[in-house]
Amino acid sequence: MKIPDISKELFGGILVSDGAGLYPGLELLNLLFGVGCDSLLSEKKDEIFTKHAHDFARRLVWDFEEFSSDVDTSKIFVGENSAHAIKDLLACLQMPIPNVSKLPSWERAHFFPYTKSLIHWDARRRAGKILIERRYLRGGGALAHKLLRTDENQTRLETI
Repeated sequence: MKIPDISKELFGGILVSDGAGLYPGLELLNLLFGVGCDSLLSEKKDEIFTKHAHDFARRLVWDFEEFSSDVDTSKIFVGENSAHAIKDLLACLQMPIPNVSKLPSWERAHFFPYTKSLIHWDARRRAGKILIERRYLRGGGALAHKLLRTDENQTRLETI
């Protein structure tokens, strides 16, 4: 068994140094709201999560030149200025990445999850396709989610 497999078995993810900062919280929110049940902490042992990437909106905001060359924006947006207006509006929802001074690529950028509909998983382009994966969300949130789901102290859980 390799070390990443041990970490996945014990903690539900790979705990690495870039799993610090805002990413564990985003991953936890993904796990809490990505389940189609009424309660935040599902009782099921093996839960199925719905994963959303928002790659369309992220590419529109953080990679507009390549996005507009890949996608015929005239079939999506009405008028010549609406794509830029929506791009600028969505850019206001960007979650700042600590210690990064330049604008991130669309793969690394995240929207601040003001509502659960803005929570999204990592995505990236591989071999011309957009794939949803856990590039930056690497286990800190999964560990918190597992600890919460397996906590038998109901009083503490209700307080949390």
